[in-house]
Amino acid sequence: MTKSIRFLSVFVCLLSAKGFLFAQGQSLSDIAERAMPSVVQVVIYDITGTQRGQGSGFFIEPGKILTNAHVVENAYSAEIFSDIEYYDQVTVLKSDKGVDLALIVVDDRGVSTLALEEKQEIRPGQRIIAIGNPMGLKQTVSDGLVSAIRGIPGEIQVIQISAPISPGSSGGPVLNQEGRVIGVASAGLSEGQNLNFAIGIETIMDFLTKPDNPRQLQEAGSRVLWRVALKWIVTIVLGLIALVFGGGWWIILIIILILWFIGWVFKSLYRLVTVPFRKRRRDIIKNYGSNEKSYSHEEISDDKSLDEAGLFGDIENDDEEAEDIFTFHCWRCGAEVHVDILDRPDTVECEECGTKLKVPEE
Repeated sequence: MTKSIRFLSVFVCLLSAKGFLFAQGQSLSDIAERAMPSVVQVVIYDITGTQRGQGSGFFIEPGKILTNAHVVENAYSAEIFSDIEYYDQVTVLKSDKGVDLALIVVDDRGVSTLALEEKQEIRPGQRIIAIGNPMGLKQTVSDGLVSAIRGIPGEIQVIQISAPISPGSSGGPVLNQEGRVIGVASAGLSEGQNLNFAIGIETIMDFLTKPDNPRQLQEAGSRVLWRVALKWIVTIVLGLIALVFGGGWWIILIIILILWFIGWVFKSLYRLVTVPFRKRRRDIIKNYGSNEKSYSHEEISDDKSLDEAGLFGDIENDDEEAEDIFTFHCWRCGAEVHVDILDRPDTVECEECGTKLKVPEE
């Protein structure tokens, strides 16, 4: 009889423990299920449209998402993904690197939100839940304990937690057993074992009271050709610099060949553009060669020498003008004398020797 009573007592205790654990597990599951629709994934891009990082965040008010400052730092554009919504128009309403918190705004009014713990009571050993997107794995739930309360009183409150945090978890909510936010997951120390940290609720509440300083991000997915070209140019230049200082003589030879090719391209373009000007110059030099007197390159390039040679006159006079001029030679000095046929005088004076000459009839 005594053995039967003992067996029955042990059985009842086991059932009670099982029921307690089941109820506790259900409570955590319920909290996670209610909170997950409010948690989002934040993906940021640089000016070329290249992804530069991703993290987590959560709605604390309709259209307002709380995350870490380092998640959206230097973002040119951003995309935000929730379970049912997608946002590519993002404004960073306020950001504080000192406490690693940022508040961003999207155009949404119907999504569920997470409540902040107004009591701000956090105790070591307290059970917590963390939700985020570690390594891009969306809506990952992990649980753990509050290991310690750290930070600088009056400046920043940091919660040390045992819930795992990986890259991409930053900005996700840390919830207590009532499903209220007591922290924002921030960082983990890879050197230690399960040493993870979150920004505490005291710092969160203080951050939310600070003035806004909005910064509108560009629309995500807007790749521009010159941005991509700039990115590749910078990448090539930096790569060449790295190879020069870290490679052998053959690297220098490759760089010389590349520079020679670039110079050849510019030289070819210059020649193509200046073809009309060089053609005119060849025509001028060709006309010089038809004169009895020879001219040097310096004389050819000088406007006065060209005028003295009569070269410009030869180029400008066309065939019709040449037919209106009658030319004969002075009988005394042999110089050429030009007479306008349309206004033909009886006599003219030689410009060389001053002799008065009678104009021939033919």
